[in-house]
Amino acid sequence: MTSLGITAHGVGPETSHAPAGWQERVVKLTLPPTGGWKNKAVGHLMEIHDVVLAKLVAGRSKDFEFADASIRGDLVDLENLRRGVDLMDEEDRATASSNLELVLARIGSSS
Repeated sequence: MTSLGITAHGVGPETSHAPAGWQERVVKLTLPPTGGWKNKAVGHLMEIHDVVLAKLVAGRSKDFEFADASIRGDLVDLENLRRGVDLMDEEDRATASSNLELVLARIGSSS
């Protein structure tokens, strides 16, 4: 974790099972120099809807928790998530859709 409270986990483009076109939706983040560094740091981050859908395909406990927190915290729009499911590879579409519905059911039963 940095002094700015940001944690990053770098991966290659082949790692993620995100919706088609995710590379065009990447968000650029530029941070000022910190901790003795002289140069700014530049990150290219997946858009949050793409991250949530990729995590729903991965389907680990921590991925469900991330999706749950993103939905509850209003960081994502459900309609955008559902549109994103339609952009996923056929092999990932069913998993993402099913896991999204599981998260939504869990949220519904606990609210």
